[in-house]
Amino acid sequence: MRLSIAALSLAILAASCSSAILPSPYLDIDTAWRETASFAYQPDEPRDYWKSPSEFLADNGGDCEDFSTYFLHLVGPDAGASLAVLYLPGRGFHAVVQLADGRLIEPQSYGYGWSGGSPLWTLSYSTVMALAGANHKALDNGDIEDHTIREMIAECE
Repeated sequence: MRLSIAALSLAILAASCSSAILPSPYLDIDTAWRETASFAYQPDEPRDYWKSPSEFLADNGGDCEDFSTYFLHLVGPDAGASLAVLYLPGRGFHAVVQLADGRLIEPQSYGYGWSGGSPLWTLSYSTVMALAGANHKALDNGDIEDHTIREMIAECE
């Protein structure tokens, strides 16, 4: 079987792009936590944008959901971790990682776990990866109704 030059070029480009942009995924929890916490916090005002793992890496950081997304990318879908959304009175929403055993960790600060309180909701690995990057534009455009979110906030305050 012969591959066309175009098909071969495309395959080489795809392989080189994916390996050049992202480190090898599926690290253990501790290594992924150290790696993720080494990046810089960067707010994305005025509208929240969920960066893909490659955008997080290219920008050398992001905000809370970007740290959580990158952490999930590093541990992979089989780790059983999820993005947990908390509501902190006076501060607003905050994303952390919920491990398979239920512990909440702060991916921005190695060694820091959350105690007390429980997530408003959790998002699975596949959901987070679907929302990150360009796919998040649907949320930014207001295509998702937020009345349930407002009700949950009112219950927390």
